[in-house]
Amino acid sequence: FGDVEMFIEPVRIKRDEIINSIPKGSFHYFSGFNAYKETYYTLKKVSNLKDVFLCVHAETGRHDERIKSILRIVRHKLLALRWRKKIDAVLGTGSLGVEWWKRAGFYNHQVIEWGYFVDFPNEMSSQIGEVNDTAFKITSVASLSNRKNHKVLIKALKELSGWNLTLIGTGPEEKNIRNLVIALGLTDKVEFFGSIPNQEVFNHIANADLFILPSKYDGWGAVINEALCVGTPVVCS
Repeated sequence: FGDVEMFIEPVRIKRDEIINSIPKGSFHYFSGFNAYKETYYTLKKVSNLKDVFLCVHAETGRHDERIKSILRIVRHKLLALRWRKKIDAVLGTGSLGVEWWKRAGFYNHQVIEWGYFVDFPNEMSSQIGEVNDTAFKITSVASLSNRKNHKVLIKALKELSGWNLTLIGTGPEEKNIRNLVIALGLTDKVEFFGSIPNQEVFNHIANADLFILPSKYDGWGAVINEALCVGTPVVCS
């Protein structure tokens, strides 16, 4: 694709500047319809442009008949009525995602099956299947935030013995998580690595006996794919 200019969380003035300079025939991908105020604002603006390709990827709902599932399908039917004539494609994750968005009311030709994919780190392949003969090594890669639920993981591990935990990532809960580790007397068992290059992340995952992602909720953590790619067993919520 050539050189790419990246803007991280641009202010609205910058968004308008970018939108006004969009050329015909350009491709636009949005993650979610209205999860974030500024993203929704940008989606509405781009949807009014002519001769551009616009697609949206959004999470589906529960596939049961419980009240939350029913309420969510109603909400998504309203989304379909609002957007199906304004966007070119909606990306459904796997066959269930495709089924969901068609059920919501998007046209069959609009719904495209899509998945999460990661690059396989070939240089790690020689380590696949190795088991450490020292303490059981557990690795978790995630932002240190309340949603990722590290505190529950650490409290649970407190009840066990013979393990070491590697935490990779930074975030607003880092200080609180570190204080919990100290309070539980686990400073010799839990190691914080902060933000490190991807290749080092792969090394940690490949050398672990177990990868854990204890999130309260997640669309899908790509790190799960990455762990499975290098043969590391996964426990996730």
